[in-house]
Amino acid sequence: KIGGKPLFRLLAERSGNEADPRVFVYAAGGYYYPGKNLDALRAEMRSYLDRGYTVVKMKIGGAEIGEDRKRIEAVLAEIGDDAQLAVDANGRFNLETAIAYARMLREYPLFWYEEAGDPLDFALQAALAEFYPGAMATGENSPASATREPSPGASGPANAAAGASMAVTKPQHDRRQASWNGPVGAMGTMGSGRGKSGYPIVAAYG
Repeated sequence: KIGGKPLFRLLAERSGNEADPRVFVYAAGGYYYPGKNLDALRAEMRSYLDRGYTVVKMKIGGAEIGEDRKRIEAVLAEIGDDAQLAVDANGRFNLETAIAYARMLREYPLFWYEEAGDPLDFALQAALAEFYPGAMATGENSPASATREPSPGASGPANAAAGASMAVTKPQHDRRQASWNGPVGAMGTMGSGRGKSGYPIVAAYG
């Protein structure tokens, strides 16, 4: 208040950076509720588009894979070319299930596949990358000093320092996926990372 400027600008100036007031925002929803059918899911996602969002995210893994396929197809049909869809498993999958979903999800132009397994299971993430060519996101809930043993059957680095922010990796071609210039981050609801436009990421939860 004394400086007469918003905090984000003051902090940027103190660190020698130029503040960017723009942020990349996506709407997170698509939760499972008793009696919530495909029509309700589509209506929810349409409501986000009506509010101006161009990226929406839905949950997966709370139903059988065949049912989740129907849910994804319903949302993609609803949003068409007006928005892009990301999916989030909330770390519920083991390696076998994560790969089964990867094989299904790679058929669709998704924005990213988020937290398939435990965010500290780096071996699972490395193994999963061999089966999923699109953008993958993880690490949102990872303490910076945490380590973890690898998943059975997974290959790759077993233990490493986990970043405090969510990383989106593996930039892709000209599909309707994220085409990042490098790793991206988001931290909870107020992200500190940057999206494909170069703007910080913020998730708006429905």
